[in-house]
Amino acid sequence: MLSQRGKPLLVHNGENFGIQYVRKDKKYWQCNLSRKYNCKARVTTTDNDDIIVTNAEHCHTEIRAHLKKEYKLNKMNQLAALHSMQQQQHQQEHEKRIREEHENRIKEEQQRIIEHLKNFSNHNNNNGN
Repeated sequence: MLSQRGKPLLVHNGENFGIQYVRKDKKYWQCNLSRKYNCKARVTTTDNDDIIVTNAEHCHTEIRAHLKKEYKLNKMNQLAALHSMQQQQHQQEHEKRIREEHENRIKEEQQRIIEHLKNFSNHNNNNGN
């Protein structure tokens, strides 16, 4: 099998290994994450396609699990913050609507009082003449 870059790739137990070097009838493979995580997992293959695991310990499986947990936790925190912001925005919009409705009721009441005073004034003027 070849990697995306066209180099030999060995997949063993779900992990990817890249060719490290070739000696006579053996190929020596290192974990593809050996540089990124300093992973020491190694495999040797023979010309007979025998696989010899020289080091099965992948250090990055725990790192990956930790990163996944950290990613999920960050995502949950982001969603919680977004939800909180949405709730605040909804609350602010609700309070604004209530204020506007209250202001409208006050304006309507003021208009009714003005109309009542005009009618009262007109009635007094008509009765006084």
